[in-house]
Amino acid sequence: MRCWLSRALAGSVVGFLLLAPIWGDSIATAQVRFVNTAEVASHIDDALAKGATLEQDRRWGEALTHYEESLRKFPGEAQLQQRFTRSKLHYDLARRYNDTSFRKALETMPEADALALYAEVLLKIQSHYVDQPGWQALVDRGTVSLEAALEDPIFIEQHLSRVSPQAIERTRSQLRTRFAAWPMADRHQARQAVERIARTFQHELGLAPTATIFEYTCGATGALDDYSAYLTADQLDEVYSQIDGNFVGLGIELKSADDALLIVKVIPQSPAERSGLRAGDCIIAVGGRTTSEMTTDAAANLLQGPEGTTVELAVQSPGQPARRMTVRREHVEIPSVVEDRIVDPAMGIAYLKLTCFQKTTARDLDAALWRLHRAGMKSLIMDLRGNPGGLLTSAVEIV
Repeated sequence: MRCWLSRALAGSVVGFLLLAPIWGDSIATAQVRFVNTAEVASHIDDALAKGATLEQDRRWGEALTHYEESLRKFPGEAQLQQRFTRSKLHYDLARRYNDTSFRKALETMPEADALALYAEVLLKIQSHYVDQPGWQALVDRGTVSLEAALEDPIFIEQHLSRVSPQAIERTRSQLRTRFAAWPMADRHQARQAVERIARTFQHELGLAPTATIFEYTCGATGALDDYSAYLTADQLDEVYSQIDGNFVGLGIELKSADDALLIVKVIPQSPAERSGLRAGDCIIAVGGRTTSEMTTDAAANLLQGPEGTTVELAVQSPGQPARRMTVRREHVEIPSVVEDRIVDPAMGIAYLKLTCFQKTTARDLDAALWRLHRAGMKSLIMDLRGNPGGLLTSAVEIV
């Protein structure tokens, strides 16, 4: 399986001027467009209200997608950005704690090793990141990550099930003020600060230091930019599977949608395709458990398993009753190039879609180009929409 995976004056109309000179006979005219700011504010309020409902139901994946789409419509809106950041923190936390490899690391890694890992992350940031690191900002993001964890039922159930909510909230609310004056001039002081915070939470709440340190590690990587994140061991294996262009699973791309797993894409010649699964279908139960009773990542994890094993699904197609099926997990090859064809025979215009940059991409592209050449290609449209990226060396080979 693959899981690829803005306020205005109400009640008034305020305009802004868009200058669009139209030069003719040395005369320039200006076009004016008026924006109803009350209407814009209403749309933002609606977006915040819908997002709040998703957050309340702890549907963090859907909330994240919702805020991301809302920010495209209203870029720079502070409240939407804040809700987006909060949803991302909880979504990432849920993914980590639904990951067997991460939970195993928490259980087995001593505090000293967790601190060494945090120090190594800081060192790599200092050595390799394009911008000069702001150590205070990296620690602050870790603090925000820990604050989110301390209000998340998944984290509390794992680490603080015997601690009263009042004690957790009291320590959580004092986190920023108690440690705000500590110096963060370099990575060594940042490490020392995180060690002291971990010891404080161990003393006051009985929280394992490794759990606290991991939140600061994940916070530091997440603070760099929109494209950097901490990967668990299993997530890293999934990345390597993408790079290699093969994996064991069903052969579907998923996203969360209304308490179900929406199939976005079915890989050609995969077990999913042979079983009759199609893009647009929704998986509503896995292994006899409905997807509405568990998180998206927990449901997705149930789809994974060793090669040759099977998984029982309940699937609903648009406008059709739900159906049950059993799908076998098999080795799946991921094609880099799909839909290669001649779109205009008279002009010799060819088209192909490049889905990713993996080890096999240059080979797949070469084969597609020869097919198109033999079919009369004179020019080529290469479609990169939806391509998530991949190996830099692969992209260079293709160029």
